[in-house]
Amino acid sequence: MPKDDSGKIIIDLENPHIIEDADYFRPTALHFQQTGRLTDLRPNNNPNSEFGKWIREEIKRCWYGYIRESDGEWVSGDMYYYLNYCPIQQIEGDAVRVRRVIDMPRMWEGQYLVTHYINKARELGKFAAELASRGRGKSYLGAALLAKRFNLGEDEYVKEKVQNVVTASLEKYLHGANQILDMFKYYIDFTAEYTQFPRRRLTDSFQSLMWESGYKDTATGVRKGSQNSVIGITSNSDSSKLIGSRGVLYIIEEMGKFPGLRSMWDLIKPCVSDGKKTWGIIFAYGTSGEAESDFASAKELLYNPLGYNILDVKNVYDKQGLGKDKFAFFFPAYMNRAGCYNKDGVSDVTKALVEILMERYVKKYNSSDINSITTMIAQNPITPQEAIMKVKDNFFPVT
Repeated sequence: MPKDDSGKIIIDLENPHIIEDADYFRPTALHFQQTGRLTDLRPNNNPNSEFGKWIREEIKRCWYGYIRESDGEWVSGDMYYYLNYCPIQQIEGDAVRVRRVIDMPRMWEGQYLVTHYINKARELGKFAAELASRGRGKSYLGAALLAKRFNLGEDEYVKEKVQNVVTASLEKYLHGANQILDMFKYYIDFTAEYTQFPRRRLTDSFQSLMWESGYKDTATGVRKGSQNSVIGITSNSDSSKLIGSRGVLYIIEEMGKFPGLRSMWDLIKPCVSDGKKTWGIIFAYGTSGEAESDFASAKELLYNPLGYNILDVKNVYDKQGLGKDKFAFFFPAYMNRAGCYNKDGVSDVTKALVEILMERYVKKYNSSDINSITTMIAQNPITPQEAIMKVKDNFFPVT
């Protein structure tokens, strides 16, 4: 593959390559799985100690990514942090009856690609949007983006007073039943227990949906530490809190259930940019397939990315003639479907498509509920057009 000046392969989002030896990018996670520790080195404040060198290298990888020098393959800093410091619930076992267990993430090519998409958008001063099938780890990855910036900042130059915001139309999409802020809290608690990353907090509250790192000097009461923050805001009550904020990361959760998405986008844009100068990124993502979904605003952003400063990708996803030439990022149901990808996270697309189409066939001829089959297709879409189908009150023969 072609490489840039630093020796990294140039990622082609429209024609993805085959990932090999993905465990190379999970060294700390593999050590934790084997020993229950992220490292065997004893913590040492001396920066020249073996531990000091190790932790500095880990932080550098979380900021700038990790390159395999032998062939130029690499992951972004966000992906490295997620793979090595963010345990998730995942399926274990090869039989039909399996278990969901807490373990370190495995490589998924869909997440590999979306993190490269986000990284490229940030480098170009653009924003990002993702439409995805259900169960593709969107909230897990979103929580990892928040946790990394809360613990370490964005890079060596932006690592103090880093503000991060996640917003949704309702609080139930932010907190409760393993939503994004529940996972964010779990991730920062995990690193507080197992790493030497900053662990003390000035604020830690699900009630106010606010977290701030740092501590107060016992003698003077002065606030010290990085003072990085994460705040959750619901648009139906507290969207005014966004005005005047200056953040590095703004996540819009469940954008398909965000009827005021375009006005919210316009509200957030000045928080991360001024003219052509951009110091932060907006990342919106969502899934369709529920009765309350309203993809009118989301469809506008996804199919007209240039008009909203969203990094565009050639529309290689829709069937020819059914969509516009440009799109944002699409994570379809045939990528990383359970049982349909290898140890390196590379999807067996043919096997996945056969299974998806067989499920639709069985549903079509064994169900009389029109909305039921429409919901099934929208939640497990092969194309963006399927993902944005109207589910609620749809009496037309969509199938």
